[in-house]
Amino acid sequence: MFEDLFGFRIVRREDDTQAQQGSSGADGVTNTGRTVHLYGSECLTVSAVYRAVDLISSGVASLKLERKRWNRVKKCFVLDETTDGRWENYLLNVKPNDYQNAFVFWKGVVTQRLLNGNAYVLPMWRDGYIEKLILLRSNAVSYDYLTNTYNVTAEEYGISGETYPARSIWHFKNLSVDGGLTGISTIAYAARTIDVSATGESETLNRFASGGSFHAILQNNTASVGIGKYKDKSLKALSKDLQEAVNKGSNILVVPGDGKLTPYTMTSADLQFLESRKLTVRDIARFFNVPAALLMDDSGSNYNTMEQANIAFYSQALRPILCDIVGEITGKRLTERTAYEVKYTHDVSGIYTTDLKSRIDYEKGLLETGQATVNDLRRRNDTAPVEGGDTVYMSVQVQPLNQQQQEPQEGGES
Repeated sequence: MFEDLFGFRIVRREDDTQAQQGSSGADGVTNTGRTVHLYGSECLTVSAVYRAVDLISSGVASLKLERKRWNRVKKCFVLDETTDGRWENYLLNVKPNDYQNAFVFWKGVVTQRLLNGNAYVLPMWRDGYIEKLILLRSNAVSYDYLTNTYNVTAEEYGISGETYPARSIWHFKNLSVDGGLTGISTIAYAARTIDVSATGESETLNRFASGGSFHAILQNNTASVGIGKYKDKSLKALSKDLQEAVNKGSNILVVPGDGKLTPYTMTSADLQFLESRKLTVRDIARFFNVPAALLMDDSGSNYNTMEQANIAFYSQALRPILCDIVGEITGKRLTERTAYEVKYTHDVSGIYTTDLKSRIDYEKGLLETGQATVNDLRRRNDTAPVEGGDTVYMSVQVQPLNQQQQEPQEGGES
């Protein structure tokens, strides 16, 4: 069924849509004629989409989300060591529920946000504290903006048609066009580009399934005489016969009469087709805000461009999602009084876990600017503190002019 939404032509698939539109494979990919239409998680069959979603979701899931509390003595935020704080940090970073570890949990949150537009997390309470965090299926939740409530039907968790107030569910939204009430998946915006990519991959499979498609020029040697039993007006029938022979696996084709059949392998159209697939990867990279180089589009890539691509990925692709997660949890968990005593933040040092050179440069910067001591860095790296390692150092390369020491002149007063 089709409906117009803000000028976009959106295809909504219902239960019987696949049967109406064409054949469907085991993976749920719908094939109508020569065009392949993908929906939701089916888009992960497109390599560039899978790579983009996996990069973003894994990048967010690899960073620890910490609950911190204001320390009046140290005058800074430190890891919340209260009973509630320790348990909540355990849920956020170790084991949110009985089914998932923290990495899988947050990876699922971001994946649903990108592919479905909305991700819902239900904190389950017991005796006044959060017992576990449940990641709900997107289609198990419906939002009623009139009453600002959520209706949840998730039988796998024993929930059947229960209504929750807005503050009881963490709702992570993708780009929204309805004032921030609900999100729309990146797939919906990139549907045409993804369909082009899926059709291209399907066509590539067809072309290489039999070792490449057959291309040939069929022409008459004379203008008046036909080719054997085929006349000029029947060349189409001859072409069909030849194509059927190729499809059956014939390696030697017999052309009756005095005609000339000139085969060739790669046409300009084939070359343009392969080039268009590269452009499709770049379009998908734009939609997901991921540098094309990270989607294995290595055209013109070198060490410097890859380094710049990583920086752009962290600042443009990950940072907005991290801010969304922190903002949603902060708004749902904290009150006006506690908002200045407790905060949620991601430990971005996890970005450099495997990049040792960048990690050394990062820690060196912390040390030289006085933001960390030697022992702070050693504890972070699970290394025992050393004596004298708690001294704060700062690299000083400039100083005010009025503090510059004047050297005494020879023979003058010192």
